[in-house]
Amino acid sequence: MEPDLRIAMAADFPERVHFLDLDLTNEKTTARAEESVAEMGLWQVYMENAVGTGYAIVVDPETMEVVARLAPGMSAAEMAAAIQAAL
Repeated sequence: MEPDLRIAMAADFPERVHFLDLDLTNEKTTARAEESVAEMGLWQVYMENAVGTGYAIVVDPETMEVVARLAPGMSAAEMAAAIQAAL
């Protein structure tokens, strides 16, 4: 998923798209990730979607609803299209 996600993130999206990379490699990085999530007001979304690693979600900041899920196996074009459709 990594190279395709990076390509999709580099696509020409409006400034309102913010990508947050959460590193859950170990206890220390997970604690930092959880601090970031809490600071951004995304704790509930994080808890509802903490089903593993290797995926990304697109969250509407006004409603805090997940409007798209990016998964392994999706191409960069598919990821970019999912993000664009969510805007």
